[in-house]
Amino acid sequence: MKSPMLKIISLVLALDILLAACGNRLQASLAQSNLQRDANPSASKNDVAKLVNGNNAFALDLYQALRTTDGNLIHSPYSISLALAMTFGGAQRNRIPNGVCHAL
Repeated sequence: MKSPMLKIISLVLALDILLAACGNRLQASLAQSNLQRDANPSASKNDVAKLVNGNNAFALDLYQALRTTDGNLIHSPYSISLALAMTFGGAQRNRIPNGVCHAL
């Protein structure tokens, strides 16, 4: 037999889902750059090798820094590296002070 609290929680969740489906839909807008996109950027084999070696070194250094804690460890060095690269690109394009670019 279900407890009264579980019945109440189930009822509240069901009503919440029902009311959410009946509500007004929010209109989202698309954020899109006006800049021309380079779909086929050129990079030399040497530049690609430097990028791969740098990303590998970053991933291993990050793992070494994080593995000191007990328990399971899940991290995505590629995602972190990509986020930092986008931040760096935005900092250069928007003329943010050199301290940001230097720190990245």
